[in-house]
Amino acid sequence: MHYGHVLANETYNATQNRENAPPNGHGGDVDHPPRVGHGQPPQSGMVSTEEGPAWDAPDAAFESYVADLVKRRLGKYCQPDHPTRISHADANMLYAKIKKQVVDKERDAYAQRQAAGTYKPILKDKLEVKIRDFVRESIKRRFDMAKM
Repeated sequence: MHYGHVLANETYNATQNRENAPPNGHGGDVDHPPRVGHGQPPQSGMVSTEEGPAWDAPDAAFESYVADLVKRRLGKYCQPDHPTRISHADANMLYAKIKKQVVDKERDAYAQRQAAGTYKPILKDKLEVKIRDFVRESIKRRFDMAKM
């Protein structure tokens, strides 16, 4: 998996052949699936609450959103000018680990809430903050271990 500045490449690809774009709205010759996490959140499994968009349960759309968010957060640390730059190999390892931990933890919490008969949606805004902090702490721990 390649980490880097995804948005710059997507902007270029989207504007490259605007006149020749097929009717499905995608530019170029390849029909790419819609990107999760950019613009509007995925609609599958999403609910609207007083606190904002949320998921009822950690479903496939939730997992896809977590994967994309973790990838984007780690991609920032792969930039050449980032003060705590990490290698692509480290990013790949951390991506798999962080994504699995976040999804597993939310699934366990959901199962516990189901068993207790309580309802608590997974709020998108809170999830983003938790993932941002978790990625930052994971990279900090990695740097601290490398210094020893």
